[in-house]
Amino acid sequence: MPNVAYIFNSAIPFISQVWSVGVEEQFYLQWPLLMKSVKRKEKLMFGVIAMYILTKFIMFAVWKSNPDQHNGLKVFLSFWEIFNIDCMAIGGLAALYYFRNVRKILDFVYKKSTQWVVTISLIVLISLGIRIPYFHYEFYAILFAILILNVATNPKTLFTLESKGLNYLGKVSYGIYMFHPLMLCVTAKFL
Repeated sequence: MPNVAYIFNSAIPFISQVWSVGVEEQFYLQWPLLMKSVKRKEKLMFGVIAMYILTKFIMFAVWKSNPDQHNGLKVFLSFWEIFNIDCMAIGGLAALYYFRNVRKILDFVYKKSTQWVVTISLIVLISLGIRIPYFHYEFYAILFAILILNVATNPKTLFTLESKGLNYLGKVSYGIYMFHPLMLCVTAKFL
């Protein structure tokens, strides 16, 4: 539950970055149960996306109507905003379309023009720090789903991430992510 601790500003020193691990663990605990319980996986994923967004908007509207009266709702809204199961469902849809070989969608995703638009859009949006109102994470999830489908499954992708250097970084990057706050504190103390 490190993401819950993060919301209450009581994250454990030097490991506040594990909030994302909490989100992943909560997703992996729930997702198999959801997927096993339905036959129409695509409908479930669209339902999860719709339910998540609808709940977020309702909670935000109620809280905004009287913030002083709804402090508990603000805490839950903070949790809900970083839980992002809808973004994971967007990734799940991309995987589902690939494994079911849905040509209409894959042909669009694999087009060179789509790859260029998505790649350039991501570079510009991220480098300028652009936030999309109301649908920020969902918008980026769609762009990253398209990018990941191309890099991972398209034989004619614009670029590949397969190289010795990138493979090595892939093996050590999580460790770097986990230890970087501690190293920054030690370095700051030392300097």
